Amino acid sequence: MADFLGGGDDWAAAFDAAIGSGAKAIALPSGRPIRLHRQVAIANSIAILGAASGSDIDWRGSEHSAFRIEPPRQDPDLFVSNVVFDRIAISRPAGEAPDGFLIHAVNIRGLTVTRCKSVRMSLVHVEHMRQRMKLYDRRGGSIERDPAVLAGFAADHTDDLNEDISIIGCAVDYTAYQGAIIRFDFAKRVAVYRCTGRFAKVSWWGGGARAAEGGDIRHLRRVRDVYVAECEMSGANGGVYGNNGQNCVVARNRVRDMLDVGVDFEGCRDCIAYGNDVRNVGNFAYVTFYAAKNIVFRDNYAEQDGSASTLNLRYGTGKYGAMRGIYFAALRSSGFTRADGSVEVVFTRNRFIFSGKDRLGACVPSYFTSLEFTDNELINVCCDWRYRATKTILISGNRLLFDQPGNEAVTLMAASAVEGTMTDNRITVSTDLPAGSVAIGYDLTSRTGQCRIEGNRVDNRGHAPLPLTVQTGKASLAKAQITNNTVDAIGNDGVGQSLLRQSGNRGPNGRGLHMGQGAAMPRYPTKP
Repeated sequence: MADFLGGGDDWAAAFDAAIGSGAKAIALPSGRPIRLHRQVAIANSIAILGAASGSDIDWRGSEHSAFRIEPPRQDPDLFVSNVVFDRIAISRPAGEAPDGFLIHAVNIRGLTVTRCKSVRMSLVHVEHMRQRMKLYDRRGGSIERDPAVLAGFAADHTDDLNEDISIIGCAVDYTAYQGAIIRFDFAKRVAVYRCTGRFAKVSWWGGGARAAEGGDIRHLRRVRDVYVAECEMSGANGGVYGNNGQNCVVARNRVRDMLDVGVDFEGCRDCIAYGNDVRNVGNFAYVTFYAAKNIVFRDNYAEQDGSASTLNLRYGTGKYGAMRGIYFAALRSSGFTRADGSVEVVFTRNRFIFSGKDRLGACVPSYFTSLEFTDNELINVCCDWRYRATKTILISGNRLLFDQPGNEAVTLMAASAVEGTMTDNRITVSTDLPAGSVAIGYDLTSRTGQCRIEGNRVDNRGHAPLPLTVQTGKASLAKAQITNNTVDAIGNDGVGQSLLRQSGNRGPNGRGLHMGQGAAMPRYPTKP
């Protein structure tokens, strides 16, 4: 790099000369900061390498990024290949508002960013050329019309995406709400590993996820093969989230103090989140929006105490939705109730804890084609999955513990679906819950539905009775099999013509139980 310096305190011309020389690598010095007053353009393969102790860039430019990677011609089929940044630290001057990125890459195939840092700046933004993206019409989507295809992307392959992007061992301190470790659009084979983001996140966009914006499950997902692991993020709207992804793995990340979500798959399929630790988010710790086919959340941890309900005031920004700070697992499938197979989600072996004092935590239902909620541990968290348009549900092997009463009547565990199974769940209650609370509930108001409720145990420890209640419609022909449960009482709210069969059920004293009139099952929360 010294061969191209030429004096002065703006190194932009030196970068231009070094890149224009055809050099394959630029080695930066350490010591005093390298000052940049304008953006540096990159249109060919190159490695920009900091010194062993790191090289500092003092960014003084007005553009939105210090380095812009883009093909030499405005052709959406052209890509720049194989660009590397290593050991670069960039910062905006102290006192300036945070803004911009170290790197903005447009049409890239092969971008590696390792051991880089940014202060008052985000790190990486990857997107597709605007000549194509400006044609993407979010209002024009349908089953027959994929806005991405109408914008020029292929209908049957993904060879036209950005690809092979690795962000490893990097750190962002945006200093205020909110920045990004990386934002990537229309890309595949992306890895983000062992990065930290203070007031920063990881997010993607592969097209609109709403049914009318390109999110139909039959269209290609245009963010693919993503791995985000062992990162730490706080102070943004979400930790790891994105639209229209496929084969995404989100593993062993730590997410704190987010306005909206912890881990969120929107319009995604074939994705898994495991081993993550999410604490205090305004809305949902683990959630799917819109289509969510073959999504698994397993072996994750989440803790809420309600304090995230006012994070927006701390960050000096607006609210995201209700921001109650009490929700853990959630489905938000607006627009996909008529798309068969569009929402298939599994929550298994997760641990959810609500540690606030004045409420209980909750899960949030919406439409699903199939939902499995198995072997989870919930402490002061209700799992009420009632949503009448749904197809099949399995709730099995979960352990629920309640040692604080909350502030309103609740149904601790509940479901509704055309076909439902609730088996071998254990609910332990060591406090008096508000009057009208129900331990286990099932809504069988669909005319021909059926459910099996078997082998569940409610240990109420002598507190106010908590019944098992089945709710049916007056003209229902639904079938319920209720066997071998240990509960305080069994009730039916609206017998109608339903075929209810019960046997082997026992009360806490070991005596057999007979079905009686049950109370309505309260929903929680009912107040903001």
